[in-house]
Amino acid sequence: MPMPPLHCGPLRRISGQPGRSGFSFIELIVAVAVLIILATIAMWAVKNWLITTEVRTAATDLVGVLELAQSKSISAEEASPYTVCGRMDPAPKNIYRITQGETCASTEVSRHTFPGKVEFTNVTGVPQPATEWMIVFEKLTGRARLIPLITEGAIKFADPSGLLDTVTVTSAGIISHP
Repeated sequence: MPMPPLHCGPLRRISGQPGRSGFSFIELIVAVAVLIILATIAMWAVKNWLITTEVRTAATDLVGVLELAQSKSISAEEASPYTVCGRMDPAPKNIYRITQGETCASTEVSRHTFPGKVEFTNVTGVPQPATEWMIVFEKLTGRARLIPLITEGAIKFADPSGLLDTVTVTSAGIISHP
């Protein structure tokens, strides 16, 4: 009587597949190519997200600084208005600051910078080629005096990739960021 075949469990050979185990070289190359394509797409998406986040953070920070200067001007603690100053010339383009007084030459209260490569690109209403812009918040009312005298100023800044964002200040002291 012949012996019955040994059962090798899930690793036994299936008839019609002689000795095949693992992946072929072509299957391996296709799998690696798909992974490289997916990784490239993911890196591109993360890079764009980081740039967008950096520019949005810069706008949010600027709004916070403007609101801080406005609230200091409104409070009865100090006897002078507060001014937010920024530069548009090549040297310290990403720096803006709060001063206590009506000019950028007044006593500096705080200094702020935009993250990374974000820079001011334009301040609407400021004649070009201006090198500095300033917003003076009036004592007690918090109304904004935009220098030069305009009714609304849009502070625009961008990343070198071309992503733009804008913070708007009206003469009524309304600060907005979309």
